[in-house]
Amino acid sequence: MNKPFFASKSTFLALILIVLTGVFSPVFASDQEGHGEAEPFNASEVILHHVLDDHQWHIADWLVIPLPVIVYTEERGLDVFSSSHFYEHHQKVEYNGYQLDEHDHIYLVESGKAVFDLSITKNVAMLFLTAGLMFFVFLSVAKGFKNNHGKAPNGLQSFFEPIILFVRDEIVKPNMGHHYEKFMPYMLTLFFFILFGNLLGLLPGAGNLTGNIAVTMTLAVFTF
Repeated sequence: MNKPFFASKSTFLALILIVLTGVFSPVFASDQEGHGEAEPFNASEVILHHVLDDHQWHIADWLVIPLPVIVYTEERGLDVFSSSHFYEHHQKVEYNGYQLDEHDHIYLVESGKAVFDLSITKNVAMLFLTAGLMFFVFLSVAKGFKNNHGKAPNGLQSFFEPIILFVRDEIVKPNMGHHYEKFMPYMLTLFFFILFGNLLGLLPGAGNLTGNIAVTMTLAVFTF
C-alpha cells in the first residue's frame, strides 16, 4: 500500500507551523502604548495591508521579514540595502537619502524624484517561492515517472498524474484540437502556476501573487 500524500514528516511539520502561526498571531501582537482606549478592529484595513505589495513581508505582528531593496538613479547609480532601514518602531523613516511615500514607492528626498525600483518585494518573493515549489514538485514527478515507467505511480506522481491527465483530456485537447500536443507544456505550466499561486495565497501572511496586475498581464501577453 502506498504511503498517504501527507504522511511525510516535512509535510506534517509544515502543516503544524501553519496552524500555530494562525493560532498564536493574535497572542503575540504588540500591545498599544499608553493607557488610552484601544482602537476598534478594522478588518478591511488588515486585509488590504496583507494583500497589497510591500517592501517587507509582514507575516504577523511578531514576524516581519525585511526584503532587499534594489534601486537605481542617475545621481547615485545602483544601491542595494535591506528594507528594514525604512522602518523604525513601525514608522517610516528616511534612509541614506531615500524615503517611502504613502503608497510605498521609493523616491529621493533631495530631488523628490522617483527611483528605478528593482526591489524584491513581497509579490516577487512569492513568485520565486511558487516557481521553486513547482520545480521541486515536477522534477520529483518526472523522476518518479522515469523510475516507475510501466508500474503503478506512487508518492507525488500518484497525486499529480490524474490532474495532468485531466488538464490534457478535459481542457486542452477539447479546446485546441489535434494540434494540442505542442501546447501542452505551456498550458500545464500556466495551469499549475495559477493553481499554486492561488493555494499559497490562502496561507496566513502570504502575498497576493495572482491578484497582481503585472503577473496577470504577463501571463496574458505570453498566452496571446
